[in-house]
Amino acid sequence: MNNKMLKILTVSASLLAAPATLLAAEANTQEPDRQMQNSANEASGHMSEAWIQTKLEAAFAADDQLSAWDIDTEVQGNTAYLSGTVDSEAVKELAEETAKNIEGIADVENKLQVKADQTS
Repeated sequence: MNNKMLKILTVSASLLAAPATLLAAEANTQEPDRQMQNSANEASGHMSEAWIQTKLEAAFAADDQLSAWDIDTEVQGNTAYLSGTVDSEAVKELAEETAKNIEGIADVENKLQVKADQTS
């Protein structure tokens, strides 16, 4: 099994475990109906972010020029945050463009660092 497939499987497994974790949020003192609605809304928001992040990581894993292992992703709201180290400025730009093309991502904070040229 190659690294890209392993990454996709790992992300998929974590996505499947997310609903139980999110619905087990700590209780507050609101009446039961409101508390249930708030928990459902919160879980829905987190699931949307988790789903968008899964799509983003899968897109990186599917592209031979991008390393899903070297690029860390986080999605908050409709913003994707990219960090890590890539081989070139072109790969950095490709990662940003790939993220912008994911449905649900409106903004990308690209903090990727380009490796120093080690040919000398």
